[in-house]
Amino acid sequence: MIDAAYPQTLVLLSAGLRTLGHGLDLEAVQRWLGMTIPAVHVQCLPDDGRGKGELVQAVGASGATRLVLGLCSEIYAVAEVQAQVRQARLDPLGIEVVNLGAAAALAHPQPQATEKAKILLAAAVARARAFAGSTPAQVKLCLTASVSRRSLLQLALPVYRAAPAIDASRCAAELGCQACVQVCPQGALARVDGRIYYDKEKCDPCGLCVTACPRTAIQNPAITPAQVEAEVSTLLDPALGCIQPRGLVFRCQRSPLPQGPWHAGWMPVTLPCVGMAPPSWLLAPLLLGASAVGVLPCRGGCATGQEQVIAGRVAYCQEFLQMLGAPAEMVSLAPALDQPPRGAGNRVAVEAPFDAPATVLLQLAQQYDAPLDAVLDHPYTPLGVVTIQTDVCTGCGRCALACPTGALGFAQREDGVALTFEAPLCTACGQCLPTCPEAEHAAISLARRTDLRCLEQGRTSLYRAELARCIACGAPIAPLAMLKRIEALLGKTYAATMPVLSRYCMDCRRGG
Repeated sequence: MIDAAYPQTLVLLSAGLRTLGHGLDLEAVQRWLGMTIPAVHVQCLPDDGRGKGELVQAVGASGATRLVLGLCSEIYAVAEVQAQVRQARLDPLGIEVVNLGAAAALAHPQPQATEKAKILLAAAVARARAFAGSTPAQVKLCLTASVSRRSLLQLALPVYRAAPAIDASRCAAELGCQACVQVCPQGALARVDGRIYYDKEKCDPCGLCVTACPRTAIQNPAITPAQVEAEVSTLLDPALGCIQPRGLVFRCQRSPLPQGPWHAGWMPVTLPCVGMAPPSWLLAPLLLGASAVGVLPCRGGCATGQEQVIAGRVAYCQEFLQMLGAPAEMVSLAPALDQPPRGAGNRVAVEAPFDAPATVLLQLAQQYDAPLDAVLDHPYTPLGVVTIQTDVCTGCGRCALACPTGALGFAQREDGVALTFEAPLCTACGQCLPTCPEAEHAAISLARRTDLRCLEQGRTSLYRAELARCIACGAPIAPLAMLKRIEALLGKTYAATMPVLSRYCMDCRRGG
């Protein structure tokens, strides 16, 4: 349930919903929200809340800091509504809009339209309350393509869209990372001189860079893991509403909802592009009580060209579930929405499920009592496993320095150097591979693999090597394996230099 400590939230329902004729009891929805969710004020407004300042007055009277709109359609006067929201001193990027017209029309049987509306609005309240605000860097202004007759007499109103912003203090571009650049379909990101440059004008915010970043250095204020978790957890909360079983459907905001009727148990979650959802996002709802999870591909093809990626991630989820002994169809592409979600939902306690892929996989494995020796190699696994050829590695530690997540660690101690690996942190980005000076001899390798035992073990040792120390001052010189490799490279021609290199540190060489 939603805690009373959350910010005061105003839910405005379009009076036009009364005339839809889909069995939606607007008064029952109002009463339920007011009685069930603390710190929520609910009222109806005409004209989808955009006329004559009613929205501004309602916000002021309620003292709300969050706003949810229940409208007849996803098509509404966005610019005019946002202008009123700004006048009411609220962040326009924090508005949550629920298409109750579609929810009522698609719910089957029709009497369940009211129950579905309750759940969808409760989830929108939860998501609105998880909104942390935006900065000027995260706002993109767009002029409206079409306006109402009222606004034709005024200056054109801009539409405020959420845009990603890069936290340079967290970015790993200086280490060579360009994961965000590689996934951006608009070419809005570029890595130059160890920094990521962002062209907001080119960007059509799709969210792909947000989930691709291994350090969560890219944030889009309108689509954060915390918001998705709040919405999904509420949609699947068995204490809210009486619709069971419930399934979750990820759909793209660029594509209209498929025509119904849907079974009432399918709950939609809208993303800028479903291609931004990693496999862990498709599996996490199964821990929160979903009987099934579906992904709706865009009609006419994905605008960002993510069809293969989306299908590959769904396929990975299905193979992972099969490996656990669970039904593969619990995650599917384009599910039959006119049929009830199939499966037995089981809600368990899990911390930050949309922020921790390894935790999601381990929790599901525990739920199905899967053997720890289960291993799945798949091109779309969200994780990787690094191995080291100890007879080739020289212990330089360059791979660990390049690792953006800290999955690879390097430490120099009195007794030598150590290279360690923590599988839950590895995103299989492959950035460690080209930095290895012994790459041509396969000193390091990376497998796109889900290995339950590796995930459970935590940080493990991959490589250890003794250090050579200066005979003059005792300072460390280099790992013995590295000196041996240098000797082999120098050959007989320069063999006379090895006694100096292997016995004295740099300072003592200079001093001598």
